[in-house]
Parts: sequence; C-alpha cells; structure tokens
Amino acid sequence: MKKNKVKKMGRKTVGMMAAVLLCTAGAYQTYSYFTEKEEVTNVFTVGDFDISMKEPEWNPADGDGVNMYPGYTVYKNPTVKNMTDPGIGEQPCYLQMRMKIQNEKGEIITDQKTLDMIRRTIRYDKTYTGKWDKTGKAEKLQQGKIPGYSEGDISGIPMVNPDFQEVNTGKAGEYLFQYKGGNGGIMRAGEETVLFTNVVIPTNWGNKDMEQIGRFQIIVSAEAIQSNGFASAQDAFAALGQSVEEGTVYEES
Repeated sequence: MKKNKVKKMGRKTVGMMAAVLLCTAGAYQTYSYFTEKEEVTNVFTVGDFDISMKEPEWNPADGDGVNMYPGYTVYKNPTVKNMTDPGIGEQPCYLQMRMKIQNEKGEIITDQKTLDMIRRTIRYDKTYTGKWDKTGKAEKLQQGKIPGYSEGDISGIPMVNPDFQEVNTGKAGEYLFQYKGGNGGIMRAGEETVLFTNVVIPTNWGNKDMEQIGRFQIIVSAEAIQSNGFASAQDAFAALGQSVEEGTVYEES
C-alpha cells in the first residue's frame, strides 16, 4: 500500500442518524423528539473494493423519533453491504463499525451514567427481517407496540448484533465493533450485516431518567479493509486502525 500501501477507492456516504432531543414538560408528562439536524454517517475503505451503508427503516421526515416517550419503540437498522462489482473479481473485506454518542453541540458525552443509559436504549433483535435495501419487521421488539417494553423485557436482548465484537477504545462515548461473523469475519461481495435494529425507550423510565440522558446524538460510521494479503483478522484490523489514525483512509463527501 502507498503510505501504508493504501489504495484509495470509491466509497459511498449515506445520511443515517439524526440528533436526539429529549426534554420534559409538566410534572407527569415526558416527551422526546429528534431535532431537524441530521448527521452524516461515513464510510471509509482501504483496498480495491466498495462498501455501502444504509438505514432504510429510518426517516425523520416521516415522523420517526418524533414525540418519543417511555415505551416508544422504533426500528433503526444501520446496515453495511459489500458492494464490490463482481467484474473486478472476488474482493472480500474485514469490517468494523464505530459509534459515537454526542450532545446536541456535537461534543462527546463523557458522563458514564448517561452513556450507560443511552446504550441501554439500543438493541439488536435477531428476528428482524429488514435488509440493506428494504424495511422489515421484528417479532420481539415491534415498532409502535403499545404499551412498549420495560427494561426487564429488553434485558435479554443484546445491544448489537452478536456477529460484532466490541473493542475497548479507551475513550468515553466512543465505541468500536469489529465484524466476526460469516467466513472468519470476512465479508464477501454481496454480503451484508446490520449493527443494531431498534431504539427502545423503556416503559419504566420517568422524568428523571429522561432528564439524565438529555439531548444526545448517536453517530455511526463504517470502516473496511480488503482481507487479501493478511494472515489474520487481527493483522488486518491493526493495519486498518493504523490507516485511520494516520488519515490514509478517506471519505467521499
């Protein structure tokens, strides 16, 4: 790779996640809604291939996330697909996804109690049927279900897809998940995977809980490196991490 022998190829940038604005009104009534500001989810690649990330379930313009409340459940499905053109040959890759939790000003949230609570609203339901290019449904965590789900109901459902392994970044509010599914963690052309499927506000949360999480944003991005030339996923992720640190991977604006 040039400077790390990195070859810059095509990438796709997809708008994915809006800022969440949570506020309270009155003594017994709690409201929350998404602001009009939309964050861009970025895709970075290292190598001769192409990946794309979409979230077909999420559309704030249609009211997703508007007037949220304890018990509110909505589908969100940040999904990555290896979009490599078969015409250039088999180009498998290793994938990792980053999640940052920020306040409404775009600053990383560092309060651990707040971060833990926000993480508890994110869930992966394996029964969800949606894909990279289409919406779907889930049996366990159904969008719009009344009265919704308590923390006890969702406690046995993982935060993210078990095909991803969380790696400690050492930075509060910044999380890294490396794909370990498929063929030894390798995504081949045409394959896809989703990080999580739902945002769930527990029914047993009250005003103090909503005030604790406050105004926040969840930013998701994807990074990938072609697997050819690496002896192991560990070696590939180390090279990818170095490329990200040195700024030798790029995004398409």
